[in-house]
Amino acid sequence: MRLSTILPSAAAAALCLVAAAPALAQDGGRASNVMFPIDIMAAPQGGGGGAAAGFQDRVRSFERNAPNRESFTLIGLDSKDGSGHFNAIFGGIPEGAGLSGGLQITSGKSIDNFELYGAMAFSVRKYQLYEVGAVVSPGGEGWGADARFRYLRRPKDNFFGVGPESMVETGVNPVNGLLFGGETNYDLEQRSFAGTLHYDFTKDLDIGVYVEHRSHSLYEGDDDGDPSIFAVYQPYYAGNPDILFPDPNGSRPIVPGLQEGTRYISYGAYLEYDARNNDDGLTKGGYVYARVASHDGTGDDDGTGLHDVGWVQTTFDLRGYLPLFSDRTSLAGRFFTDLNDPKGGSFIPFYSLPRLGGNSSLRGFDTFRFTGSNSLLFQLELRQTVMRFGDDEDKGLDVIAFGDAGQVWGHGFEVPAGSPLNFGEDFDSDFFEVDGGVGVAVRISKGFGIRADYAHSNEDDKVRLVFSRGF
Repeated sequence: MRLSTILPSAAAAALCLVAAAPALAQDGGRASNVMFPIDIMAAPQGGGGGAAAGFQDRVRSFERNAPNRESFTLIGLDSKDGSGHFNAIFGGIPEGAGLSGGLQITSGKSIDNFELYGAMAFSVRKYQLYEVGAVVSPGGEGWGADARFRYLRRPKDNFFGVGPESMVETGVNPVNGLLFGGETNYDLEQRSFAGTLHYDFTKDLDIGVYVEHRSHSLYEGDDDGDPSIFAVYQPYYAGNPDILFPDPNGSRPIVPGLQEGTRYISYGAYLEYDARNNDDGLTKGGYVYARVASHDGTGDDDGTGLHDVGWVQTTFDLRGYLPLFSDRTSLAGRFFTDLNDPKGGSFIPFYSLPRLGGNSSLRGFDTFRFTGSNSLLFQLELRQTVMRFGDDEDKGLDVIAFGDAGQVWGHGFEVPAGSPLNFGEDFDSDFFEVDGGVGVAVRISKGFGIRADYAHSNEDDKVRLVFSRGF
């Protein structure tokens, strides 16, 4: 095996281990943020002694709200209070990458209300992330702004087709023997420039606006166990005759954005109200996230419509946590929807469409099992603490019973009237997919934990390990 093949995986594993060790000792407590325009969970300073207390002081975890929501954990390598210049990153690459970690180099608190940083992360599946940026606090306390450039490489994301009736197995046309549809994978290279401005009205309420420009390049996926995505699917363009009358003797499912790449600019606004309380045992309270955004293509129009990208997006994420008789028992529920409407004659690239399946949505299905213009998801969990670690209510062992129900609909482009592709274009309760399962979670702190889930669906049985307390 080539050294160039071994090194990325070895580096990812080593960085993940460096990051994971102190993360297991993290403690809670809110802290103001300088590095990103987001809320940070930080360990309280002082108290305790020895190595464990030192680890707790170094760990900070946070979420970014725009352009996309992302979560990271930072572990200070040369400082306990966030004033250092070197941080290990735990996580950092969104779902589908596997275990990931990396390194951040930052100016820290050297300059008041201003920070420069660079970061890189790698995963065990050879995904790569590089980011450089600057963060300022232009209007005093409450205000935050940032600008950043990011390069992301995802070499083998799963893809099963667009619409609610996508297939796991690749079909074979009986007339000509050609393959069509089913599971495949793709390699996506993404470059983006983004800027965000936000204001924390209260400790619970954050409102912001953002703008981003993305460019993508699409290649064959690295997983040779699947057929080529370009062999079993065909690209969307407005003049494609298969949109109106699919050819039963040789047509392949239509996928918008299945070409060399796309470029588009996005701008939008979001609101986050986070009233969750992790102070005593299991989570209580509620959470609301809402976002509206517009996306417009910036690629050259060559007359084929292959670069005519454009859509409007609306996202809602509502979560509630109800204690049942004590802090040891809780009923947690989540409603999530992502609605996308193509602008007249335009399309949405398939890799920018909502997806269900994986650690955070339909847990009994393959990662990114379902893709469509719109998604709807319900999740319900009954959580029970069976053991506390010492006298600390923030730390304990929980057992969970859960269920998920969700569906996608729409194809990412306007389907002409009379086309058979209209099937699956609208919401239909018959397309709901469901799963159920049980889990065990070890709560390490107010904001961090390790969780193992077993989920069953009509397609598969999945065992998932995540470094999270759950939604």
